Amino acid sequence: MNNKILFALALTLLTTVTSHGQWDQRKKNRGPAESAGVEIQPISMSKLTQSHTFSTRFKGKIIPRSMPGKVLTLDKAVNIRVLHRDDRGSIWVEGELEPTKARDLSRSEQRNLFMSHSLTHLGKHQPFQLQERSSNSEKGVEHFKYQQTYLGYPVYSNEVTLHVKGGHHVLLGFLQEALIPETAIHSIDQNAADQIIIHDLVARGVRIFSGEKKKDVKLLLEDDSKQLVWYKNNGKFILAWHIQYHPNLASRWEYFVDAGNGHILHQFESICKAHNHPPHYFDGKSVGTGLDLNGVQQSVQTYEIGGTHVLIDVTRADMFDPRSPIPANPVGTIITLDAVNTFPGADDFRYKDLISNSTTWNNPDGVSAHINAALAYEYLRQTFSRISINGQGGNIISLINVADEDGSDMDNAFWNGKAIFYGKGNQAFSSPLSRALDVAAHELGHGVIGTTANLEYQGESGALNESFADIFGVVVEREDWLIGEDIVNRNIFRDALRNMVDPHNGGNSLNDPGYQPAHYDERYTGKEDNGGVHINSGIPNRAFYLFANEVGLEAAEQVYYSVLTNYLTRSSRFVDLRIAAIAAAQALYTDPQVAQIAAQAFDLVGILGTQGGDYTEDVEVNPGQDFVLVTSRDDGLLRLIDPAGNSLTEGPLSQVPPYNPPSITDDGSLIVYVAEDRTMHFIEFDWQSSTYSEGTLESNTIWSNVAVAKDGSKVAGILDEVSDSVFIFSLAQNNFRIYELYNPTTADGNINTGEVIFPDALEWDHSGEFLMYDALNSLRKFGTDEALEYWDIGFIQVWDNNTDNYSDGFITKLFTGLPERLSVGNPTFAKNSPYIIAFDYIDESEETITYDILGVNIETFDIGEIYRNTVIGYPSFSSSDDRIIFNAEGDDQGNLFDVIGSIDLSQDKINSAGNASIFYRDAIWGEWFSNGDRALVNILEGDTEVGVLKLFPNPVTDVLFLEADWLEAHSVLDISVQSLDGKILFTHKRHQSSRRMQIDFNTYAPGIYFIKLKSDSVHRVFKVVKK
Repeated sequence: MNNKILFALALTLLTTVTSHGQWDQRKKNRGPAESAGVEIQPISMSKLTQSHTFSTRFKGKIIPRSMPGKVLTLDKAVNIRVLHRDDRGSIWVEGELEPTKARDLSRSEQRNLFMSHSLTHLGKHQPFQLQERSSNSEKGVEHFKYQQTYLGYPVYSNEVTLHVKGGHHVLLGFLQEALIPETAIHSIDQNAADQIIIHDLVARGVRIFSGEKKKDVKLLLEDDSKQLVWYKNNGKFILAWHIQYHPNLASRWEYFVDAGNGHILHQFESICKAHNHPPHYFDGKSVGTGLDLNGVQQSVQTYEIGGTHVLIDVTRADMFDPRSPIPANPVGTIITLDAVNTFPGADDFRYKDLISNSTTWNNPDGVSAHINAALAYEYLRQTFSRISINGQGGNIISLINVADEDGSDMDNAFWNGKAIFYGKGNQAFSSPLSRALDVAAHELGHGVIGTTANLEYQGESGALNESFADIFGVVVEREDWLIGEDIVNRNIFRDALRNMVDPHNGGNSLNDPGYQPAHYDERYTGKEDNGGVHINSGIPNRAFYLFANEVGLEAAEQVYYSVLTNYLTRSSRFVDLRIAAIAAAQALYTDPQVAQIAAQAFDLVGILGTQGGDYTEDVEVNPGQDFVLVTSRDDGLLRLIDPAGNSLTEGPLSQVPPYNPPSITDDGSLIVYVAEDRTMHFIEFDWQSSTYSEGTLESNTIWSNVAVAKDGSKVAGILDEVSDSVFIFSLAQNNFRIYELYNPTTADGNINTGEVIFPDALEWDHSGEFLMYDALNSLRKFGTDEALEYWDIGFIQVWDNNTDNYSDGFITKLFTGLPERLSVGNPTFAKNSPYIIAFDYIDESEETITYDILGVNIETFDIGEIYRNTVIGYPSFSSSDDRIIFNAEGDDQGNLFDVIGSIDLSQDKINSAGNASIFYRDAIWGEWFSNGDRALVNILEGDTEVGVLKLFPNPVTDVLFLEADWLEAHSVLDISVQSLDGKILFTHKRHQSSRRMQIDFNTYAPGIYFIKLKSDSVHRVFKVVKK
């Protein structure tokens, strides 16, 4: 390896020029696999020539976004009033921040301060974190939802909502407590849990669809959801698999399976049915007419193909995507299908299109179902500006002629998460259930509930789920306070399926069909019907009637929709509904009587509750000198310049050209990149002697991109082939692990699960635990060979700082559900704000492709516009985060040339401030870095000590000294020395307090070693070199 001397050459700073044009195509071609049979070697620290102290690990994880871990000191800055709390976990807290205190804090910091004070006042001291899931605003009130987690896993049912108006804060929700383990035991994997569930369902006599059958009915089948959660069982939290499993189209079960031993902790059926008694596609839009089941002539929106009309409505402009392929995969439509008298839970279930050879329809059942879906859509759009059931323009699918398991007419209707299934009626119902608009709105309402509060379908939460569905039924129909009165068999039910004015419905007890309790004192407390979800819903039903009858349906439906979308959480109970309704009424209406009437309504039904119930920390700026690494467009070689554009080397930095943008450690001591020959290359700097050297880090010619962790401890690499794998090399352990990338969520609508084709850009987060990447994905459309390709950004946790070892590869996405023809990529973290990211945003939805550089605050999820570009930008923050440099094009009297542009940033770091200018011409891939050490050196997750530890001399010949003020506070400290191959050479437990300690290196051979210090509040790793 050749040593090279650094020196400066002056270069005139270029003038400002407007950027236009394009130089690069985002999608890189990847060939077939060529790495098969290639032996990949671990990357050893011995390949490097300099001593690199792991000097820039920071506290905190980026994903998921959590509340700050530090304890906020209670003071007079926050006035807290606990208005409600009970032993079940329901809470209601209100308070204000003192204005002078709030003025010095960001909005996020104000929320965190209030939350911390509130939890302390409530006596909630368990080591949980609250993670912000979503936020929105409504009439000046900001609404935030939080999920409680422990050791990275959500605590099932523990959710809260925060509502902020000015300085006034309201905290509502559910936080139950129990004994918690110190570690997460996870010996049962997802596949094993699936088999346990299947075995249990078979024992219960439930029919299980085969994999092939599930593929056939994918259009109608909701995807299973599987998640590890902390589940409260017998007074303690247990790590469990929470799996929502769909054995067939007519069933949906929820299971909690102990992840440690496979025991089933709890299970229940969560599909909604109308009552709980056991009993080639679519050349243009057309309009048809036909009688519905009520004998009313209706105008129906249809689609014509070659003279045949099909019941598919493409006229809803707010959701229909005219670019979607018809008939292959319509998007944003209302579709009605015929189940041809088959049972959705059977293997022989099938369905077909409802067609007519003219615009006259002689199918009252199909006409009614089609009209009902259209009316429900229009109600949601006109009343709440909600587009479709899922709020995102998803298809609304109805099926008629659904049979029961024995082949008889199904005496029911249900929503399975994807579609509404209507039976013809048998005993309880005298007409096909599609005749009743209120029943249709009830079932479709479950789809709205499932995509908002997602109320758990058991106990009081399940009763609220049913109640909200009933409310949708009456407000959409707007005729009376009855559900199903037009279709019930009057020989069984007196008036209707349910009566919101009088939930007793002409009965005296649960033995009478249609009877429900009307007061909380009458509530059912047994286990049948998932704990009475269809029974106890009568209590909140009557409360809604009493409220709406006084304030009017228009006001009542706005309050309840706000309650559903902004206040309630999965495990909300009746008292939470009361508290939320009062709070929403206060937020929406200045007239205090609205909230008072809401309180009175709940009083009358016995639902009582007293009205009286971060990661935005910046790290210090790197104190070193600023440099910028660029790639010349003339010869494709690397050059080192200063921020003024002056060259710091005599010629190129290396004669080995990069294939992708290089990656640099935070202290600027190490550059790694994939060379054009597809090997991993490195350049090392010794800033004290102003020398550098270079070499090959991994010699196989198979690589596409590489990234080094900010502390230099790990390297991530991806292959130059179509592969979804990421290689993580630990330089300390001298080994590597392969992670397979996946998409943690599936797409909405008729689209199969997304497949990761290959990743491209890589960057480590500040903690050294998460690798941020962009990847090309392919979504295959239902029933076609078409594939939609797009780029998105993900985070994979590959390292666990608590164990100082590899992690499980958990993945989250920066954005989910990207619209078609929109892509994001090339993400980069701000240098000093781990919660700020800049990235390229590419819009191919129009004829002209647009390129933008955007910024995002992943704590608040604010998105800003930095620069409208003409090429892919590959942004890079300056050392102080006050500006960004990026690829652009210069225009000199019509002559385009490649440049690195620069633009100042506003204080939020996600928006620009001013105009862009040319930073350096005839170059690409600018990487800004500094060569200093941060104050937060060697701090790993779990470390609460502040301050730098001096380690000298390094390199060491005989005795190594460690010195820090905080050492004196730790009388017990575990010390170990580890070699590059992972062997523990020395361990010692120190039992004395001193700010200085020493380790004897006399007996060790020359080489690189790692020093580890660990106690309850210290977890640090240092690298030293023995001469």
